[in-house]
Amino acid sequence: GPSHAHQNAMFVFVLFWYMPFNGYSGQTAIDEWNLIFYNLVYTALPPIVVAVFDEPVSWALSSWRPSLYAELGVAGTAYNQPLFILVVLEALWESTAIHFIAQLTVGMTASVFEMGVPIMAGTVSAATGHLATEVHVWHRITIAVFVFSASALIPCSVIIGLDPTNPLFGLYDNVAAMPVFWLVSALTFTIALLPRIVVLALRVTAFPGILQRAEEAMVVAATSSSPSELGGEVRPKDLALTQAPAQKQGHVDDRGKGIELVPPTSAVAHGDGGLSGVALAVELEELGIGRV
Repeated sequence: GPSHAHQNAMFVFVLFWYMPFNGYSGQTAIDEWNLIFYNLVYTALPPIVVAVFDEPVSWALSSWRPSLYAELGVAGTAYNQPLFILVVLEALWESTAIHFIAQLTVGMTASVFEMGVPIMAGTVSAATGHLATEVHVWHRITIAVFVFSASALIPCSVIIGLDPTNPLFGLYDNVAAMPVFWLVSALTFTIALLPRIVVLALRVTAFPGILQRAEEAMVVAATSSSPSELGGEVRPKDLALTQAPAQKQGHVDDRGKGIELVPPTSAVAHGDGGLSGVALAVELEELGIGRV
């Protein structure tokens, strides 16, 4: 998927940028253990958890507008060649920021492997943060896995540096004691993901996609007394609309009938406590907008 392509492309680019500085000898600034742990420990679980537990299209939205299956899936708009090219360009930018910020700061005075520590920290945090921007539903297990992925570098590096026979013995303790390391790590994370955050903000506010427009239309339909006027695929049965006498509802429209919207349970709660990204995930009755 896009997340695997991004994290692996970014890591390859990070290793590539050091080639002009090592005479194209194949030497890396990152030690062998962390090279292995990147795909084995640091970035292995988040894509799996997101693939299993995330819900880009909720049950309520897919029931209300089933044509999304064709618009997003069959039409190939969810993942296609232009999107793949964009993923590679994002990986190229993020790897450039990660390597050269460390090269121009820590790398000016530190050893090769000392420079590799903030490079590795920036790579792991950028890969995890990039994937976090794609999550729609945050379950407890999703949060736990992302926290583990973002912080696993610290205990693993400490364990690697405990062996007195290891050339890296005490390396990570020395780097962690350098204030510039923490500053560079925070700066790298911010600059690497800043373009993506700006683009996502513009897309949400100015250029909404098919899924966002469908979500907003469903919210309007859920709070409108005349959903059919929206011109979309209005399915009162799938929205769990129930009509009741006006005396029972306490709210009367122009036709003398009250309409109560009962949000489906699956649209409110998901799994182990995660909330859907669709607007029907809020308790409409508690907010007082479930009745029209």
